[in-house]
Amino acid sequence: MNERLESVIELRADLIAAQAEIARLREALTSIRALEALMAPPQPRIIDLDRDLTRKENETLGYLMTGASNQEIGRRMFLTPSTVRTHVAHIFNKLGVHSRSQAAVAGLQLGLRTEAP
Repeated sequence: MNERLESVIELRADLIAAQAEIARLREALTSIRALEALMAPPQPRIIDLDRDLTRKENETLGYLMTGASNQEIGRRMFLTPSTVRTHVAHIFNKLGVHSRSQAAVAGLQLGLRTEAP
């Protein structure tokens, strides 16, 4: 009877250890998934360029797609760099992107065509 009790106690200890390991692995998996979500490139939002972006934002995005700087865009559109920055921030927000290159790719995916500078 003593051996049987010892076996049950050992099995219970093994079960507790296994449950602790499972909990640790679940926590690690949650951390990995969170990191993957942070590292994944943002998916551009599907929008209607004519409906969801203003005319000036559309024009600004077109210039962004050519690689123009805020100063260059401002000169071409007769806007201050501050106003251009505001348009760029609105474009990023509406497209769900975080960089000029992502905005340019989203513009292409949405069918915006632009002439080279």
